[in-house]
Amino acid sequence: MIKKSILSIACLTTFATPYNMQAIIDGNKKIIDDFSFLSKEKINHQASIAIIGDYVHPEAFDTIKTNDLEIPNNGIDDDHNGYIDDYYGMDFEVGHGRTSAPILSGHENGIVSTIDAIVNHYNIQNKISVIPINITMHRLNFDELYIKKLADAIDYARIRGASVISMSLGVSNAYRSFFKFIDNDYEKSFKYLQDAIDRAVEEDILLLSASSNNSGRDHILDPEVPTNNKGVISVANVDYSGKIQSAYGENITTAYFGTGIYVWGGEKEGDLKQKGSSYATPLVALSLTIAKAQNPKLAYGTKLLNKIKRACQAKIKAKKNVASKCIFSPKL
Repeated sequence: MIKKSILSIACLTTFATPYNMQAIIDGNKKIIDDFSFLSKEKINHQASIAIIGDYVHPEAFDTIKTNDLEIPNNGIDDDHNGYIDDYYGMDFEVGHGRTSAPILSGHENGIVSTIDAIVNHYNIQNKISVIPINITMHRLNFDELYIKKLADAIDYARIRGASVISMSLGVSNAYRSFFKFIDNDYEKSFKYLQDAIDRAVEEDILLLSASSNNSGRDHILDPEVPTNNKGVISVANVDYSGKIQSAYGENITTAYFGTGIYVWGGEKEGDLKQKGSSYATPLVALSLTIAKAQNPKLAYGTKLLNKIKRACQAKIKAKKNVASKCIFSPKL
């Protein structure tokens, strides 16, 4: 995840320039090359990736497809899926789907920009789409009902038919002092979240989450929600030299490049170069979304986890490691 306080997911930013897809492509040459297998792959099905986090500007990305059964901004659940105005996605702060972000933000915009650039570069935008889901407040902090909103967002992604869910966020399992828990019950709240994860897994949806950015943290000793929840594929960050830059542990599935990633809407005005497992995670998630478009029956389990661990382009150059001990290769 991106470096931030435990309660804050992103910093308010103003966009110095409009979205420039080619700049994202040019700035991420290694990652673009890692997905070069797409130039020869045949994709027979459609698949979607739900991005849970802060605000995304959906009109900027053609990978964010509209829910055409829904009429935007009429205050009615036109498609009868239980959600009002979810034309692009959902905003769990207000409880309905906004058609544009009420503020400028940088974190998930940056994440979606890398996905959008790869998908468009390889001309698979008719096969791979993005569903944006916000669970933050206007000031871009998680509120007291963070755990519940995260679970509800997972359920929404499932109902919308997401193939993969990417979550560049998390909090220590031991954290107790801020969040409001359901019926003031910590265990009940985390069961509520695990139940949502289980429902998604039962429908063969793949869930991924980012490891902490604390490079001194062992997730075995200090596990995180949802990164280390059962049914979640966890991702760490390595730099281009192959050194791990985030938390580690044998309960982290794999690692991918998340340092020096060029995105749209950085956390500083005009700064497009970012670092964090926040940026590694959705790239692994995109690879799995492509795999789901090739094989819709691909499901979470030992077989898939072993396949991810074997998708190894190079060994991680560190004693502090993850389960795969590898830098992930997007060509599974």
